[in-house]
Amino acid sequence: MFREAVFGLILAFLVTCIILQEKRFEELDSAHSHLWNRIEELTQANQNLSNIVHDSSKKVAFTAGTSGAGNIGTGSTIAFPVVINNEGGGYNPGTGVFTAPTSGQYVFFVSAQGYGSNTLYVSIVHNGGAKVMTMSDGGRGKDFYDSGTNLAALNLQQGDTVLAKCQSGSSYYSEGIPITTFSVACIILQEKRFEELESEHSHLWNKVEDLTQNGSLNKVAFTAGTSGAGNVGTGSTIVFPVVINNEGGGYNPDTGVFTAPRSGQYVFFVSAQGYGSDTLYVSIVHNGGAKVMTMSDGGRGKDFYDSGTNLAALNLQQGDTVWAKCQSGSSFYSEGIPITTFSGFLI
Repeated sequence: MFREAVFGLILAFLVTCIILQEKRFEELDSAHSHLWNRIEELTQANQNLSNIVHDSSKKVAFTAGTSGAGNIGTGSTIAFPVVINNEGGGYNPGTGVFTAPTSGQYVFFVSAQGYGSNTLYVSIVHNGGAKVMTMSDGGRGKDFYDSGTNLAALNLQQGDTVLAKCQSGSSYYSEGIPITTFSVACIILQEKRFEELESEHSHLWNKVEDLTQNGSLNKVAFTAGTSGAGNVGTGSTIVFPVVINNEGGGYNPDTGVFTAPRSGQYVFFVSAQGYGSDTLYVSIVHNGGAKVMTMSDGGRGKDFYDSGTNLAALNLQQGDTVWAKCQSGSSFYSEGIPITTFSGFLI
């Protein structure tokens, strides 16, 4: 009887051990499955991050020009067949159309050299809509030459198109080294959805934070203009109320002042179309100090128009202010598609 009881206890113990062992195996199998899932998630997150790093290394930029004088009809796209650079392959020299290979913030620049007996207007057109315009006032004499330039910072989606269009006039001039040109640079690629990259792996997360802090995900760019002729007093800030783009919200169209939302290297561009009986000087001002200046020599006749442009690369701290100031003169000119413009972007 005693032996049977001992045997029963041993058997019960063995059964309990087997049950506990099976449960332990189930727990280990579940833990293994969970660990494997986490490894797969981490692998996918690593791949996504690698894709982001790869995307951020993509370059999109082109410069193209014309090699001689030409004529084009009003409303036509200007083709620039002399390709100087076409990184990313977005520009088509046969059609003159740039197609964005990736989404992001782009900066476009056009320089149009007018000549002859008409005034040449050239616009930068995004998906069919004219954004800013140049004016080359060559309408006063057979041998008169005048340059018009302008710049626009635009937010493009993949597949968007941008071109230079003859709004009015017909004759443009260039030489073997192009004078009439069209250029673009992608300054910031559109950020990916980082909420999809959730992972507890600290090394990967630190890389994501580094990308953010280094500015690859912080977009700051603006272009604004005036929609008609105006007068401003010497020493006054020029206000550009027509906002074409204001990524990051740094530009105030009521005051004309840009306030840096973050520290970094910025590029600013101003195009001032002077007219009338005085010479217009417009400066780019950083925290109260004038850095560069345009000159529009409209002092030779009542109906004389002249464009002045300039650009400055500035190192800004968060909260720094930049604006366009009338240093001297008073009258500036623009139209419904802005000619007198102010732009800036973080690089």
